[in-house]
Amino acid sequence: MSLLKNIGYYSYGLFSEEEVFYFDLPILKNKKIKSKKAFCLFSTEEKSLSFLKALESRMVGQSSAVQTTDGIQVNFLPKHRSIRPCGSDYFFNQVAKNKTEFKKIVLINPSFDLDTDYFVLKYEDHIYSAHLDHFTGHLMTSDPSLAKALLALKPIDLQSFGMNISFHVISNVEAPEGFPERHLWLEEKVRDLQQLLSRLYVPSIYGRANVICLILNLENSIEEKFFIRKYSTLSSQIKTLFLTSDLHIYNDQLKLIPYNGMDIGGILIPLVDWYFASQNKNTIEENQITL
Repeated sequence: MSLLKNIGYYSYGLFSEEEVFYFDLPILKNKKIKSKKAFCLFSTEEKSLSFLKALESRMVGQSSAVQTTDGIQVNFLPKHRSIRPCGSDYFFNQVAKNKTEFKKIVLINPSFDLDTDYFVLKYEDHIYSAHLDHFTGHLMTSDPSLAKALLALKPIDLQSFGMNISFHVISNVEAPEGFPERHLWLEEKVRDLQQLLSRLYVPSIYGRANVICLILNLENSIEEKFFIRKYSTLSSQIKTLFLTSDLHIYNDQLKLIPYNGMDIGGILIPLVDWYFASQNKNTIEENQITL
């Protein structure tokens, strides 16, 4: 909920007919925002209507592109746009289901600076959204083409246990050759995850138990454990599991979670037990701090 502290449980989303409206953004390296698509969410109706009015004004209508404060050229796609009040979780649910690529970002309270000679798009905050991959049926925060093995895990199984798991793949396919290059690449992956997870909102599509599962397919146990150790220093509000290339499951403290791979219950029940045990531990610690 802290990510939506400036939004609340309900908000005003920008839609195009029956789908959430998005901007078409190019990928710019060395920029804070690397997503291709940007969706819009507003905390008040006044801000949303002001944005829509400027968007549909004659000046914007004459040009298909404006510039953001980061120098990003924004192309406006659909013509039929409308503001719709909705629950914040519903909005992010629709964003996740949108059939754009997996890199998705939601701009909070975007607006136009009309005091300049050209339209400049500003925004108060930004939040990353998980993507519902239509091929595997799973929530993803990385390239779904690297996660075809997830076809063996049915989304209905997660739903029956209330597990809302988002998957993120770190694969050998992307890794450079040579030890120094791989070491730097792994550290960069950890930094990228830190940026992503600190601002990631995962809609409750399959349940309320929100977990991110990092699939480490590096085919090197030393590198995989190095990655987990580096990651464990991060502070994330989302519970994290690691699935290594030798099919071991670890928590973010590098503790092995035993499971029985003979059936889905043997896999998911230990994960459910781990999740709620860690939740109860956090609640006890928070109460002790409060006292």
